[in-house]
Amino acid sequence: MIFTDARLWLTKHNMQFNELETSIINITRSSNIAYAAPVSIGVASINLNSPCKLLGITVDNKLSFQTHIQNICKKPAGKLLLMRQLKLVGMDREGLQVFCVGNIRSLMNYVGCTVVYANQ
Repeated sequence: MIFTDARLWLTKHNMQFNELETSIINITRSSNIAYAAPVSIGVASINLNSPCKLLGITVDNKLSFQTHIQNICKKPAGKLLLMRQLKLVGMDREGLQVFCVGNIRSLMNYVGCTVVYANQ
């Protein structure tokens, strides 16, 4: 079984699961998803999670990126609010441009590319 193999590999390499950072996701095409009880590996109890974050990308049990797209679309709005507040406290135009290029434009480029590729 996969969990037994994982436990043996961890023991061999003198490592442990961090149950706070470890997730298990059940990926299926079925619309009827039965979530099982938490999986126990040694003394750690790991819950089935959907969606979960893997290397910065949020995926769900159907490998849909809708949650990821929703999350990244919220980020530029928060940065625009921060930029508005910086303007109110007196940041000059050059500082606002630097902030915009470094924090907002890069996010907008990423959001645009992500949405285009996710809809294909």
